[in-house]
Amino acid sequence: MALTLAQFGPNPHSDRDPNADHGWGGFQWPKGVPDDKLGVARTARFTVTVRLELVELLDAAFALIDALGYTVFDHNPDGSGENWGPWSYQNRDIKNDDGTGTGIPSNHSRAKAVDLNAPLNPRKTAFVTNIPPIVVSAMEQIGFFWGGRYTPPTKFDPMHFEYCFTPTDVPGHLALAQRYLSDIQGGQIPESLTALSLEEDDMTDNDRELLRQIREIAALAAERALDATKHAIESRDSGNNAASIGSDVRNLITSIVIPGLGSDEQSVDPNLLADQLAHHLAITFGSVAARTALVQATDKLVA
Repeated sequence: MALTLAQFGPNPHSDRDPNADHGWGGFQWPKGVPDDKLGVARTARFTVTVRLELVELLDAAFALIDALGYTVFDHNPDGSGENWGPWSYQNRDIKNDDGTGTGIPSNHSRAKAVDLNAPLNPRKTAFVTNIPPIVVSAMEQIGFFWGGRYTPPTKFDPMHFEYCFTPTDVPGHLALAQRYLSDIQGGQIPESLTALSLEEDDMTDNDRELLRQIREIAALAAERALDATKHAIESRDSGNNAASIGSDVRNLITSIVIPGLGSDEQSVDPNLLADQLAHHLAITFGSVAARTALVQATDKLVA
């Protein structure tokens, strides 16, 4: 089911001008950023060129995005070899649809912006994105303005994230990104990243019924995932068991269920694990998609 802008909640940076300099020295198109003020953020798959002050933050941001289950591709995953970036520093102005320049410096020319999975998150008048709300929330909380929140007549640009704070704000955002990453790698989703879920008072009857179904199926998924994981541990054949779990939820099972086992399997609370799994899936994929993924996963676990 397609994501809608409403699922991303209010814009936390509505009071900030995303295309302002914000104290970065005025380096921008047409002169660009001097080479000695540029650095390279790296992942195992790609690199991006940004301001030196942002390198560590982007390193942490990409690790955080990975930990939240969203893959940023450097090439089309269909194997065609099409280059997907990610796009970062380019000394240019903002372009019109016909490719002509507007004369307005792009944040790409300030080395403060990145474009992620552009073909899946196109710049257009219709809102189209595959980036989960929890990923957008994480990026916004660590200082990035999301192009999916551009307002008419500017087109939606959900591939686009641009840092919209001052250089002195970077250390605080870096510390927050590192704390979130540590929590997630420890099997805990920070509460501030799950705030997008509906409060009970805001739910319609359909919302409540859908949530009940998600929890019911998640409980079954968690129970069977626990059995499969215990069997994998006992047989030391975790690779084969992991392969039997649906690809949409494999990483979530790994990050939520297996840490939940801990060193003492008697302490496992399947209900707690089921709630965590359902909550995380509902936020990450959207309710209907979560229900579908869980059904597929439980079918594979049964098989």
